[in-house]
This record gives sequence, structure tokens and C-alpha cells, in this order.
Amino acid sequence: MKHLSAKRSVALGATIVIAAVGFAAPTMAVAAPPAGTPAPADPVVIFSEDFEHAGSAQAISLSDYQGAAGETYSSDAYWLHTGFCNGVVLQSDATVFPAGWCESNPQTQGKVRDLADALGTVGGAVDPELNHAVTAYTDGANPAGENRMLQGPDAASAFEVVEGRFYVTGVDVAEVNCLISPNHSRLFPGFVTDEDEYAASQPIVACSQGTSDGQADPIFSGSFRSAGFMSNETGPAQFLLRNGETGGSGNDFAYDNIVLLDATPSLYKSFEQEAVEVGVPTTLHLTVVNTSELSEKTGWSFTDNLPTGMTVADNANIDTDCTVDVDAEGSTIDVANGSLAQGAATCTISVDVVLGAGGDFTNVIEGATGLVGEPSASIRALVPSMKLTKAVSPTSATTAGKAITYTFTVLNDGELPLHDIAVSDPGPIGGTGKMGAIDCKGITELAVDASMTCTAVYTAGAGDLTGAPLKNVASASAVSPGGAPLGAKAEASLTTVKPTPLANTGGESPVAFGYAALALLVLGAGALLASRRTQAPVE
Repeated sequence: MKHLSAKRSVALGATIVIAAVGFAAPTMAVAAPPAGTPAPADPVVIFSEDFEHAGSAQAISLSDYQGAAGETYSSDAYWLHTGFCNGVVLQSDATVFPAGWCESNPQTQGKVRDLADALGTVGGAVDPELNHAVTAYTDGANPAGENRMLQGPDAASAFEVVEGRFYVTGVDVAEVNCLISPNHSRLFPGFVTDEDEYAASQPIVACSQGTSDGQADPIFSGSFRSAGFMSNETGPAQFLLRNGETGGSGNDFAYDNIVLLDATPSLYKSFEQEAVEVGVPTTLHLTVVNTSELSEKTGWSFTDNLPTGMTVADNANIDTDCTVDVDAEGSTIDVANGSLAQGAATCTISVDVVLGAGGDFTNVIEGATGLVGEPSASIRALVPSMKLTKAVSPTSATTAGKAITYTFTVLNDGELPLHDIAVSDPGPIGGTGKMGAIDCKGITELAVDASMTCTAVYTAGAGDLTGAPLKNVASASAVSPGGAPLGAKAEASLTTVKPTPLANTGGESPVAFGYAALALLVLGAGALLASRRTQAPVE
């Protein structure tokens, strides 16, 4: 799935690396992240300057200001012109201005003090009346090309950026005369390294993006954050603030609380299920979690090399609410050109995978670009299995019509419940008797480790009594939760006894001998009856 976002650059007289900026986070509908995804963490402050180290109510030039650790700053000459009320570090209340500073207009000194007060309200760290800010009131002519308002700290105090990490620059801005002049400040916060300048593609415009204080000549103010810049190098860097508007008409503002944040998103992964049947697709979620300022982050990428035995499903069902390119095939998921939208807390890439063998699988991602963390997720592949055993009682058929009972035991010896269980047995191979129906008491499902017993009666036939064993094979079938057919077989052997014939001791046949004996019995009985009839009664 591929999404593209357009970008444009701003020509500010330097080689720049562009990052889009969305200083007002829009309301946006995004899919809910997978359960267990952490909330965005706060970005890490790499550098900040609040200009609260001026020492007193005495206004000083930015060129003379030193930060808490002695940091110093530079800028183009126009933005240090104190007569035009540029580059003046002042306190809101009771500011003492040196002669000639901020005097071009009778209202200028009061206006810039009001701006410092408004910035104290925005920042909230100190009493607004004691808050210090830097003026950029532009009470003077229009210098061509001088748009570098501040750069620093000096090389000795420079902070360090790391290749492949995202940084966000921020500044608090307050501006007045927004309704009087069409010329409004257009600020581009960024940072500069030995090789590149990282700047925003869209400016901060306090007059349209800030919040009004509701006065007749309102002050518009706000605390603004750029989109994320992904550094292409590791080394020292300096904060850089440029203004795309240098005109002296309008463009009346002050700034405070410049900051550089390490706002690298985090990468997490999870499986839709803790365990899944072998061969049944399950969904792998790859979730990018923004930092809490929710700036846009564009340019991250990673490769997920799946562990042995895990592959992308034939129908991968790739789904994402990220702006990203995803290529998933075989045992590799490649994610490139990723972007978190401005205001988005998370975005997720989902890909279906299949486990080809039973056991535990752990999937770890290493070496992501523009993302932190080496996320790991585990899943177990469950194997369905069944076993059939068979017993016969009695173990021998001795006469025709003998009832023989077969007992079948089905055991679920796998890791998943089974359904649609059936047992079949056609009876002894070559048997002449009758095989009865198999009775399983209506049971067709088995939980893991459970068993069921079925019985059937075979009535031996006269032709079975050959003395040779009668063998038969029973079959059991079942279906796993994922729809896989299972089967098992079991064999039993029934001993048969061949009838023994009666012994023959003479030449006469047994039948003739039997008739002669019968005749003798009849004659003996007749003589006895006659004797009883002729006997005289006793007188």
C-alpha cells in the first residue's frame, strides 16, 4: 500500500534539509492502535534557552546575552539593530532601555514589554511580569537577505545530533499590529550542522496561527513546534531561527523559549493472538508511536526479517493507516518512506503471517531508521493431534454366533480442541459375521487431553472359525479449529478356533452306530414294560 505526500522547500539562502510543518494539529480520524500499545512519551530536551539569565530589568543586546552555562548567540546585523528594537533581551515589567533603543515609535517600548508579558503567559515557567524575551520589532528599513535572526549556542556549547533520529524545533512567538499591517513574521525554526541546514517547509505565522488576547489591538501568541527533522549525520549542531519577512512595516513580534527536542518515534510490534494453529494465518502488527508533541515525522523505515518457520501469508492482507510503502513477501517485510501525520499519536502496519511448525517463535526487529527500539513479540504455534486405540473382548471366537465387543478410545493428544469426531470400522477383513454400528454416546468434540470411548459388537459367522486370526483396522477422523482434517488408525486381531470333529474307532460309521444303540434302548424299554404287566399281584 503506497501513500505519497507533497513537500516544498523555502529558499532562505542556504543548503537546507526540508521538514514539513503543521503548527496546528488538525482533528483527524485514525484507527485505534493494537491493545497494549503505550501512549506517546514526551520528547527529550536536547537544548533550550529561555533568556532568563539577563540578570536584571536592564535591557541588553542579544549579542551580549549569556545563557546559564555561558552560551552565546549570533545573528545577522539587522536582527541586532537595537534602534529598530531588534535583538533586545528585555523584561516585561519595569524594563530599563538604554538611550536610543526602541525609540523610533513612541509606542514601541510599551508594545514590546506587552509582548514579553504575553510570552510569559504562553511559557508559564515564570511570572509573566518578570519574563524575558527577545524583540524583533523591525522599526526600520528592509534589509535584503538578512533573515538569520538567531544562531547558537556558540560552537563551544553546541549540542549534538545523531544520524537517523528525529528532532523537533520549537519557539514561543507573540506578535502585535496583526490587524494593521499585512506584513507578518514568517519564522522557520531549525538547526544547522557542519554539512546541512534543517529547516521547515511551512512557516510559523503567529498572526494567523496564534491565539488572540482579545484586545482592541490584539496580541496573537502561541508555543509552536516544527515537524520532525531526521538528521543525516552525527555531530555538533546549533539552533537556527530565520524570518522570511524582513520588512519594517508590521512584522512586530518577540520570541522566547527556543528548544530542540529529540522526538524520535518508537516502534512496537505485537501479534493478534498469543497462540495460533500451525498453518492458520495470524496478524502481525507493526506500530509506530509518536512523541507527545505529535509533530509530523517523515522518512522512517525498517525491515522485519521473520524468524525461521514464519512466513508472510499467501494473502498477506496488508493494511495500514500510516503513509508508507510496504513490501511483504516470503520471510521479509520491508517498510520504507514512512510518515506519521501531524497530530497522529500512532499508526500501524498489519501483515498476515503463517507459522509452519509447532513451537515458540520470537520476532525481533533490529536496525530501524528514524525509529527507536528493537521491538520483540512472541507467539506459539499450536499443533492439533489425535490418537486411536482399539481393544477386543473376548479375544477368541470359538463358535458361530459368538458376540465380540470392540472398544475404541479416541484421545486428543494435541494442543487444540477437536470437533466433528467420527470413528469407523468395517469389521474383520474377510469376516463372514455381522459388524454392528459403532456407538460413541453422541460425542463429537474433545477438549485438549480429553478422551472418548466407543463400542461396537461383531457377531461371528460359521465361516470365521478357520483357526486363522481375523484382523481389522478402525479409523478415526476429526477437524481442528482451523479446519485442518485429522485422522488416526488402530488395528485389532481376533483369534478363531476351528471346531474339532468326533473320534471314529471302527469301520462302521458313527451314524450307524448311533442307530444300533437307539434300537437296543427301545427293545430294553419294551421288555421292562411287559414284565411289569404279567407279574401277579401280591395276595
